[in-house]
Amino acid sequence: MTGAAGFIGSAVSARLLDSGYAVVGVDNGCEPRHAAARARLDRVEWIAADVHTVDLVKLMRRCAHVVHLAGRPGVQTSWGSGFAGHLHDNTLMAQRVLEAAAVVGGTRVLLASSSSVYGDIS
Repeated sequence: MTGAAGFIGSAVSARLLDSGYAVVGVDNGCEPRHAAARARLDRVEWIAADVHTVDLVKLMRRCAHVVHLAGRPGVQTSWGSGFAGHLHDNTLMAQRVLEAAAVVGGTRVLLASSSSVYGDIS
């Protein structure tokens, strides 16, 4: 799971663990508040890495499912870094996850999206 230590990711991780699933969480540690989630979710196998640079294909070969939640939350935060930051942190990250899944084949990807990924046309 990308974004496993984030607000939504930590809740989904906890639910998956409670349901008997093993969770591999990728987190870049950029948010100090994520440290509490990592400590609380001690049964998650944490990979300290950025989704942009980690070997996603290698990680996905170990998984039947991928939940992609990483990215900059909120349109205001995302666009605050300008279009290039938004594109890098949301759209290209989602593209990278989907491309890695295509290479692996047979991996199911759940992409929980918002306008942070697809933009706001209004």
